[in-house]
Amino acid sequence: MLDVGNAPTGVKAVVGGKESNERKEVKDRFGRFNEGLEDIEALHLTATLEKEGGNELRNRLKDEVNRMVVPTYAKFAQKHKDREFSKNPSKYFKYDADQLQERLDIIFG
Repeated sequence: MLDVGNAPTGVKAVVGGKESNERKEVKDRFGRFNEGLEDIEALHLTATLEKEGGNELRNRLKDEVNRMVVPTYAKFAQKHKDREFSKNPSKYFKYDADQLQERLDIIFG
């Protein structure tokens, strides 16, 4: 990394700008995912499925979410878990892939 410690403020912003934008984007993505998962959990608590066909629908939803969300999240989390995108990464990186799978199993029971 380029040392800009003694450079004027404007130069520091230009040099560090791309990295800062990438860090912000990673934080935003983790934040949006975590918020979305919390929304799904809240909806699950209030939603009811009709008895007829409800189990089939629940199982199809669970399979689709597991098929689409878990691998994508696991890949993104693996890519960023060892990077310094935040001073407090645990605020954003709340789950590993196994923990996410467990939460989804609980949601879709």
